[in-house]
Amino acid sequence: MTHRSFPAVFVLLALLAAGCGDDDAAPAADATTTTTESTATTTAAPAPAPDTDQGAVPTTTDTATEAGPYDGYVSEIYDDPAVWICWPGADDTCAENQDLTLVAADGTLEVVPFTPVDDAPVDCFYVYPTVSGDQTANSDLVPQPEQEIFTTRSQAARYGSACRVFAPVYRQNTLASMTGRAIAPDGVSTFEVAYGDVLDAFKHYMATANGGRGIVLLGHSQGAGLIARLIAEEIDGAPAIRDRFVTAHILGTAAPDYDTIEPCRELGQLGCVISYATFRETAPPPENSFFGLSGTGPALCTNPADLDGAAAATRPEYLFDAGPGILPGANPFADPADADAVTTPWVGYPDFIVGECVDDGTFGYLSVEILGDPSDPRTDDINGDLTPEWGLHLADAQVAMGDLVALVEAQIEAYAG
Repeated sequence: MTHRSFPAVFVLLALLAAGCGDDDAAPAADATTTTTESTATTTAAPAPAPDTDQGAVPTTTDTATEAGPYDGYVSEIYDDPAVWICWPGADDTCAENQDLTLVAADGTLEVVPFTPVDDAPVDCFYVYPTVSGDQTANSDLVPQPEQEIFTTRSQAARYGSACRVFAPVYRQNTLASMTGRAIAPDGVSTFEVAYGDVLDAFKHYMATANGGRGIVLLGHSQGAGLIARLIAEEIDGAPAIRDRFVTAHILGTAAPDYDTIEPCRELGQLGCVISYATFRETAPPPENSFFGLSGTGPALCTNPADLDGAAAATRPEYLFDAGPGILPGANPFADPADADAVTTPWVGYPDFIVGECVDDGTFGYLSVEILGDPSDPRTDDINGDLTPEWGLHLADAQVAMGDLVALVEAQIEAYAG
């Protein structure tokens, strides 16, 4: 069976997070996921001085007025374009070419040009997962091409056909911290530092760039947990922002129960959430699974290809060309030489993956069947697996990227009226 290649940095870093190697302290079961419960119950301790590796929890100027909850808010950190991976009009990773080649089962290629929106009625705000290789308890604010930047492009850039994409750098709780290689200074909560950055960036974006637009929130793994907490604390009970909340994609972690926000169950439904964790049909969550559980039982699963949860073919999309000298691209063909025919940075695999939401009474998850056929020229499988507890965590976004973007497009159309 031929597997397409997955960026080596994801595999290496996630294996470290899983506790493989010589770590004395293995991470907790939700090692790469900041759940709402885990962050909300943490008491923030005094932050270190700004010139330490962790940095201070951001100080800001907040002069909110009746015109909006964050009006007048200016971040001392996020007023600098250098700490945004994606910010429209700046040096924007999400503005790069995102053209897609669909590779059919018979090897036929169809190029689908990417058309970014210039002034959409809705913005997308994205927070990337645990990916920093920094050897400190919290990462710095300098994004690396093969880590934060590549991840943002692979998980968020395709949404640019529907919305303007904003993606801040933040001082995340690192793999080194999760595996015990790096210890935070006394009194410092690594997750509170991370959440403080995300909240600061969101407020700065809202005050300086949103301009009354609708809001889509996107995140994966640790980033999804931070987005989930942001929704709980800043949106769920705040009508002024709630009215502009279009949707959230909370991938690779369990979405919490909100007071006013429901799962998305209809195309064009507004103010709802999409959430799932991915496992192969042939390898469902084991008893010690890191994903598929919430505090009250099986985790929410919303199948992006069929919001009723039934089995349906998804639209997988993978970043093919990560840039020379940085990372290998994904090869959609069994014979690597056939990939020379692909000239776009993205590839899609029509009718290659079938996804279905499963609730077995203990776990709720997106079960995927790979329809690889050794008799056709395409690859027979995808990567993204680690140990059984992780499922296809590394491919959560990619297995249904086309569906996720299409859902946002339908919601934006409904939002705009």
